[in-house]
Amino acid sequence: MAKAPDPTAAKAVKGSVTEALGKIMADPQTEAKGAAQKRAGKAEAQAAKPDPLKGNRP
Repeated sequence: MAKAPDPTAAKAVKGSVTEALGKIMADPQTEAKGAAQKRAGKAEAQAAKPDPLKGNRP
């Protein structure tokens, strides 16, 4: 059975692509927007992980 796609990972990938596109086009605004999306996706993914010390489960 296939796993469901992770929406937080998709957000990080979208940010990476946008950031790379900004670098290619030499557009610092697009590059910065992509970097921010990538950081937001990674932060959401980290927040969704269970904390083994607290015993939290997603």
